[in-house]
Amino acid sequence: MDVAPWLSRRAFLGAGLAVAGGVALGGVTPAWAASDKSRVVAIPFSSDLYASPNPQRFTLVLQQGTSDGVQYVAGPALDVRFRAPGSAEWTPYVRTQLDRAGLPKGRGVYRMATTFAQPGNWDGQARFSGTTTKFKMTLPAAAVAPEIGEAAPRAASPTRQTRSASTRSAPACRSARCTRCPWPTWSAPAAQSP
Repeated sequence: MDVAPWLSRRAFLGAGLAVAGGVALGGVTPAWAASDKSRVVAIPFSSDLYASPNPQRFTLVLQQGTSDGVQYVAGPALDVRFRAPGSAEWTPYVRTQLDRAGLPKGRGVYRMATTFAQPGNWDGQARFSGTTTKFKMTLPAAAVAPEIGEAAPRAASPTRQTRSASTRSAPACRSARCTRCPWPTWSAPAAQSP
C-alpha cells in the first residue's frame, strides 16, 4: 500500500515533536499538563457518536493530572448534561452508571444512554463530588462505523480459492495424506541412524 509522504510515520512523529516543542517554547501548557494538578476533567470516551433520533451509548472517563502523570478517577457518583449546537438550554442532569469490570483498580468508565438529535459542536458538563467540569464534542451527521444490523464493509479476505489464485505461487503439499491442500505441511524429519 502506498502512503503519501506527509502521512508517513516519520512525518507524523516529526510534526508531533515540532508541535510539542512549540508548545514548550511558547509557554502554552496543554490541558493534561495544567498548572492545577488536582483538577479532575471529564473525557468523552465513546467511539462513534453521531446525530440520530435513537439513543446511543455515551461513555466518559474522569482523569486527574498529578506530578506522576495522569491518574484515572472512578468511584464518585457522576451526573452529565448536554447543550445542543446553537442552543442556550441545557438538558437536565442524568446519573451515569460506573463500569469497572475487567479494569485495573481505581479505573472505570461511566456510561449512559442519550440522544443527540443534531450534528455539530455539543457542550457537556459532568458533575461529581460538588465539582463541575466541562467538555466538548463534535458529532457528524451520520455514523462512521456500521450501525447495528448493517453489513460490515467489504474487504479482500484471503480464502482457499483466492490464495491458490494469488500472484505468488503456492508450493505443492508435501503430505502424502492430503490431496487438496495447496500449502506445505510440516512433518518430522526422518530419524538418522548412528
